[in-house]
Amino acid sequence: MRKNRCSNPVLIFLLLAFLLSWPFLLYGFGWFGRKEDILMRYLFSSSGMLMISLAAFLTRAIWERKDFHDVGWKPGHLRWYFAIFLLCAFLWLGPPVIALLVGNLSWNQNITSDELIVVILSLGGLCLLAGFGEEFGWRGYLIPRWLSEPRYARLTLLAIGVIWGAWHCAIVIGPLLRSAISDTVSWSTAIFPFLLSSIQIIGASIVPSLIFGAIWILQ
Repeated sequence: MRKNRCSNPVLIFLLLAFLLSWPFLLYGFGWFGRKEDILMRYLFSSSGMLMISLAAFLTRAIWERKDFHDVGWKPGHLRWYFAIFLLCAFLWLGPPVIALLVGNLSWNQNITSDELIVVILSLGGLCLLAGFGEEFGWRGYLIPRWLSEPRYARLTLLAIGVIWGAWHCAIVIGPLLRSAISDTVSWSTAIFPFLLSSIQIIGASIVPSLIFGAIWILQ
């Protein structure tokens, strides 16, 4: 009997997600580290996030051989969009407002053209587009395939959070690769800071995974 090539589509998705997105993230965070490179880093990171959605589409269309009529897409409730907007506004405005209140921030009028473009692109929705593109993969694709019973919801979202955090480790691997290639640091001296940063990133990804996953499930 012919073996079903779609026997493990989740593994295919995870491989595609990392293979398609990590080149953007590794290069974006490894080779654009100065303040003047903020636009390039922003574009590369946004492209890497969108690759997660592409990985989900390719896996479903090619390996699962399914169309997209049964994916359950719907606009959702307006309150979720409002909540997302408030979250983005808090992430943008919260830190500087707190810094202003404690007196550790002063207004800088010397904004560069690249910084202005990043602000315009973010306010224009590119950040949200990339974020939703990422969520279609991590939560939108994985949750329906891994969550077999409601009692396993926390465990499922925890596992997705660990994988999601591992994916974010490209942020620290990129600079490490660049330093190793340019011989500015040895692997032996960089491995401990890398492991520590990776543990912190994975740990910090678990709580948002539980929150975002709960939103997907409630929808």
